[in-house]
Amino acid sequence: CISIQYTFLQTELVEEKPQYLSADVGILFIPVEKLLIGMLIQDFPSVSIQEKEIDIESFISYSLQIGFQWEVINNLLIAGNAETNKQTVLTGCIGMEYQLLTHFYVRTGIKTTPLLPTLGIGYRLSGFIVDVAALYHPVLGISTGIGLKYCF
Repeated sequence: CISIQYTFLQTELVEEKPQYLSADVGILFIPVEKLLIGMLIQDFPSVSIQEKEIDIESFISYSLQIGFQWEVINNLLIAGNAETNKQTVLTGCIGMEYQLLTHFYVRTGIKTTPLLPTLGIGYRLSGFIVDVAALYHPVLGISTGIGLKYCF
């Protein structure tokens, strides 16, 4: 599977309009059953369309990511990725999802730089998926979130 995306961003700052164009390219392959490996190059290249007097470098960035998803057993999924970008040399995350009951999932994970542990649950019912999660940040404390998704 190969994915390609392009982005056009126009921002207005103090009556100036810096613009840039970027592209995303991703690839996904399955080397063995129940193992996915993917790579994503995001916002590369970022090219200025109109040169202005404003420092557009703060808008231009890139991200290179490589990740995996592995279904260890029927009810246990492990996923992770490593990323490098303009701001961080290397960061990574790993997580796991366990299907406790037919429609009920328990998730946990951790991200580096800074160290961010997470915990969540998910419930699937008639195409709807409800997710509830909590994240701990060493400076900001605990953050919570809820998501609602419909798959058709």
